[in-house]
Amino acid sequence: MKPAIFRIFAAAIACIFVLASCATDDPGVTEPTSAPPGHQVLQKPIKGSGSEVLAAFNAQLATQGKHFRVLMMEYITAPASGQFGTTIIAKNFGNKQLTEHWVPYDPNRRGDRDITYAVDKIDGVANGGLLLAQLEPAIDNAMSTWNNQSCSTIPIVKVDVGGDDQGFVQYLMGYGGSPGWLADITHAGWLPETFFDLIVPSGGTFIIGATFTFIWVDVATGDPTDMDRNGKDDVAFREIYYNNHFVWSVDTPAWTDSEIDVESIALHESGHGLSQAHFGMVFFDGMGQRTTRCSICISHPAQ
Repeated sequence: MKPAIFRIFAAAIACIFVLASCATDDPGVTEPTSAPPGHQVLQKPIKGSGSEVLAAFNAQLATQGKHFRVLMMEYITAPASGQFGTTIIAKNFGNKQLTEHWVPYDPNRRGDRDITYAVDKIDGVANGGLLLAQLEPAIDNAMSTWNNQSCSTIPIVKVDVGGDDQGFVQYLMGYGGSPGWLADITHAGWLPETFFDLIVPSGGTFIIGATFTFIWVDVATGDPTDMDRNGKDDVAFREIYYNNHFVWSVDTPAWTDSEIDVESIALHESGHGLSQAHFGMVFFDGMGQRTTRCSICISHPAQ
């Protein structure tokens, strides 16, 4: 893989959605990471667009008494598409916090300080002839870039999830996956463009990668939790998906007229996975070293 500097520009698309309900501080119970016996498969596929689809997810999760809801989907787009990377919020969800973040020592995860990530091994074939043996190291490099920032204080640790198909969102959409999750951030693989069409009209033609954020809620009220009382919704887990409408490569600039670089997009989407806002494009400048701006590194006061 060719070395390169990634320059990430903090940019413009930022919205604050203030809705009706307050968060509670009750962390509730831990959601199982696999389907229990007799688990009811959620209705699928869901058709709609944008926030309507996310709202449909949440309606199903509420009906089943789940302790989490999808808050938003953030996506990056192909420059030539004329579309712009943006954030879709589940607008009917009772979110009154300004943003969301991981809670160190969250009892609903593992009770430790780490953020874990995993790479799905089933949807590991990318348009362009790339196999998991090439894709996984590129994703690992992107996660390592974030982990190695001097201002990043939360360890990012890879976990092995074996050979089972991962991905809660794709499970909801009827594209395989699993009704649970085994890592805080799951790179859930390369899916066909029709998957992205179900989220955003014609999204399969312009969305390169997308990150979904789920947060913990109080089961009784459906309100977001704020266990550490920092004014931010508590993240339960996140999932990242890559679009096989595009041709992928591991040795190109961030994108060319014909190919998309895996590590560049993984770096961008992992930023969302680490609670960074939609900070814009990822570029190469050819100087030969890889870095990110420390102003957007993840951090949290020691607890």
